[in-house]
Amino acid sequence: MKVNGALVNAFIERWRPETHTFHLKCGETTITLHDVFLLLGISVYGRPLTGNTNIGWFELCHELLSVMPDDDAVDENSLLLSWLTSQFVNIHDFTGNQQGLETFAHSWILRFIGGVMFVDKSIKRVSMRYLQFLRDLRECNTYASGSALLGYLY
Repeated sequence: MKVNGALVNAFIERWRPETHTFHLKCGETTITLHDVFLLLGISVYGRPLTGNTNIGWFELCHELLSVMPDDDAVDENSLLLSWLTSQFVNIHDFTGNQQGLETFAHSWILRFIGGVMFVDKSIKRVSMRYLQFLRDLRECNTYASGSALLGYLY
C-alpha cells in the first residue's frame, strides 16, 4: 500500500485533539466505528475486549510464546517489541508443527497489536494483557477489537 504523504500531512494539520475531529472546508468530521471496520478490516461487532488484570504475565507469555522473556525485555507487564521481533524472526523456524505455527502467530499478532493498533507512547512496547485474548486463535475474531481500538484512540 502506497501512502500519500501530502494527504496524511493535510489531515494531521486539520486534526483537533480537543474535539477529536478534523476541521475541513466542508465542515467537521470524525473517525467512526464504520471507518475503523472499512479501513482496517477489524471487527466492530462481537464480545467486548475486557479481561483479567490479575494474571501471571510471565507464565502466560511462556505458555503462548514458548519462551520466557529476559528481564531487560520486560517492564512491569509490557514487552519490548524489539525482543519479540528478535525471538520470532523467521516463520520457517516454526513450521514444523501446529504448536510452532500457533506460537509464531501469537507473536505476530502481539507485535501487530503493539506496533499498529494499541501503540503506547514509547512506540517500543506492547502490554502483555493482550496475550489473554490470543489463547485460542479461533476466538480472536469474536472480539470487537475495532470498538476497543477506537476507544483507545480517544
